[in-house]
Amino acid sequence: MELITLLSTTMTFLTPYIATAGEEFSKQIGKDLWGWLKGKIGTKLPGNPSIKDQEDIKKIIEEELDNNNFFAKELLLKIDELQKANSGRGDQIVINNAEVGKQVNFEDNYGPIYL
Repeated sequence: MELITLLSTTMTFLTPYIATAGEEFSKQIGKDLWGWLKGKIGTKLPGNPSIKDQEDIKKIIEEELDNNNFFAKELLLKIDELQKANSGRGDQIVINNAEVGKQVNFEDNYGPIYL
């Protein structure tokens, strides 16, 4: 994964947590990722993040990614771990009493889908 994509994915997960730190389930990935980041580069990050800190946090993570290949690899592994751990949380259950002619199940799709 390219560093800019890794940074973008990281910020996507952190944004809901930063915007409203402490909310429930939907922010759990961001909260877990924030805790992990605090353990890695905590002295550089704000203590209690808010939405106004978002650009500063992005710059800090970007600098760390640019200067530390090991951090980039660790961050990629952490994001992958969080995605896998939370992949079933968005499952949808569809009950249909009609005959099913075709069924397609998607899991861990990271690209376009054409049917």
